[in-house]
Amino acid sequence: MKATVIVVNASFQLARAQTLNDLAFAFRIPPDGGISLSDELDVDLEYLGVVQDARNLTTGKRVRLKIEPFNVEDLHAPSGRIQSPTLARRRGGPPALGKTPGPGKPGKAKDAQSLEMLGASEA
Repeated sequence: MKATVIVVNASFQLARAQTLNDLAFAFRIPPDGGISLSDELDVDLEYLGVVQDARNLTTGKRVRLKIEPFNVEDLHAPSGRIQSPTLARRRGGPPALGKTPGPGKPGKAKDAQSLEMLGASEA
């Protein structure tokens, strides 16, 4: 699944990315770097909690990432509630009916709190 890096915090070695279907996830920046703001990544959100070989589509290089299950958020969850996405959503599916729309456009965080958690500012 394609995702755009929207936050990079070098001080804490953390980054945050958002997919086109409004899933957001945080991950540690690999020791060798390979992640920059606005990079497009190809990640596998079906398998969480394990090291994966993602591809940085911007640079064409392989990047080893580990995305923990609790670091993935469905931005279509009701306001004020953090919700882990279903497997169907992580495979690229639409949100369940009755969910409120998220920000809609990668590159814009849903709220300042998620940026604050990373200790960074919006792209």
